[in-house]
Amino acid sequence: MVPIRHYMQQTWLQNIKNALLRFKAWQRTNSNTIQEIKIKYPPRNYNLVAHYPTPELGEGAAWRTGHPWGRVHRDQLWRYWPQPNSTPSPTVYPMHEGLALELRKYPKTFRKSEQPKWQQGGLPDEWTPTWATGLISTKKAYQYGWFEAEIKLPTQAQMWSAFWLMGLEAWPPEIDIFESFTYEDPNDIHVETNFHFGVIGDKKFPKADLGAARIPLKNPNGRWIQYACHWTENYIRIYMDGHCVQECKVPSILKQFSIPQYIILNNGCKDPKTTSTEPTEGAMLVRNVKIYQK
Repeated sequence: MVPIRHYMQQTWLQNIKNALLRFKAWQRTNSNTIQEIKIKYPPRNYNLVAHYPTPELGEGAAWRTGHPWGRVHRDQLWRYWPQPNSTPSPTVYPMHEGLALELRKYPKTFRKSEQPKWQQGGLPDEWTPTWATGLISTKKAYQYGWFEAEIKLPTQAQMWSAFWLMGLEAWPPEIDIFESFTYEDPNDIHVETNFHFGVIGDKKFPKADLGAARIPLKNPNGRWIQYACHWTENYIRIYMDGHCVQECKVPSILKQFSIPQYIILNNGCKDPKTTSTEPTEGAMLVRNVKIYQK
């Protein structure tokens, strides 16, 4: 087991390096007035194993709507996800620019008895979430590789959008390629990345993470941006707008990411009880999802 002190030293040094990466990315982004999409390519020894110009849904497709484990989460009772494998979905539909993942005000009643047993302990007997969330996930899980997508974030207020990887049979681990949040002013947008894991040294911390890092992107909800993750046994690196903005090379953390994960893209909202204004309906657009592996 890795001593806690050694772990803390490693993560402290890693976070210092990540702060420098974000500063360099901010310098490059703000010195460039061109708003065209900037592409970061995977290493040459990687092969393209899947390319989805617009992710397709339904029977026989590589993607599904919703999570494989259910439509609600006991910690997020204000929203719910589409029916798994449903197509079409009111919150997931193709447009000429790409696939739209929409947040809609569409109340629906759920019952505790209908949910998976592992969730029932934190649920009321019956409740009615207000917000329907647009979410898709891959049917196949992947272990290591290069994962990318071109995304145009929503321009509405109080949104919570994300592109992430999660363990197929357990949480953690989780790689947040990005999460974005808008506030009362939708132009006030916060984009961040993080790595979630659960074991530090000889102790377990179920919600441990490397630390959410805010990324200084220019006009992220007014243009297409490429978001990418390079996940290997030796490091995890996150790229946004053509620049590396975050990495993890701490061996004791990386060990916990050695299980297959599936890809998730979603667009939802924050808890209305914690915001000064109600969320606004709106969509995140997705195109050119690509997966490369050695």
